[in-house]
Amino acid sequence: MRDDGLPLSGVQQVFRVTHRPQATPQGKVTPEGLYGFASLSLEQASPQRLLQWHRGPWTVENRNHLPRDVSLGEGRSRIRTGHGPANRATLNSLTLAFLVWSRRGPTVPLAQSHFCACRHEALKALQAKQ
Repeated sequence: MRDDGLPLSGVQQVFRVTHRPQATPQGKVTPEGLYGFASLSLEQASPQRLLQWHRGPWTVENRNHLPRDVSLGEGRSRIRTGHGPANRATLNSLTLAFLVWSRRGPTVPLAQSHFCACRHEALKALQAKQ
C-alpha cells in the first residue's frame, strides 16, 4: 500500500454494504448502499467481521431504543421538566424488563397486548417468585 499523504492513506480495505429496505406502500423498493473503510488488513478483519462491526450498533437500537420510542412512546413524550424525563425513562426500563422477562410474546407490542387483555396475568407475573 502506498502512502502518498492523502487523508485515507491508512486504508487497507474498502467495503460496500447494501441494505434492502421494505417496500413502501406504493410497492417501491430502493436498495441503499453504504461504503466503509477499514485500516485493518484482510487477515486482521475478514468480511464477516467487518459486517459484524457494521451491524453492532444496531443491536442496541433494535433491542432498546426502538421499543422505547415505538412501543412505549418515549419519543412523543411531552415531559420535559424536572425529574419527569428521568422518571419516565426509569418506568419504561422497568416495563421493558418485565415484558421481556415474562416472555408473553415474541415482541414488546405483542406482550403489551397480551397483558392489556389479561391484566390478572400481569399481576400474577409481578407477584411470581423465580
